[in-house]
Amino acid sequence: MKVLLSVFAVVTIMALFVFAEEEEVKPRIFRGFDSDPEPPCNNTECLETCRNHSAIFGLCFLGQCYCVRW
Repeated sequence: MKVLLSVFAVVTIMALFVFAEEEEVKPRIFRGFDSDPEPPCNNTECLETCRNHSAIFGLCFLGQCYCVRW
């Protein structure tokens, strides 16, 4: 299940870049947590943290939280 979720995350991020190239708008992908070491990634907390940073969504990938904002 985790592999399927990771594949979905990668495909989603790649699709965002394809969409951005067509629309000439570049998304900004950044890490959701500034602390080092980063806490264990939880999709719910990641999404909440990303929304607090004005991102459209966030997801865990390879144990780290990533946010996407235009």
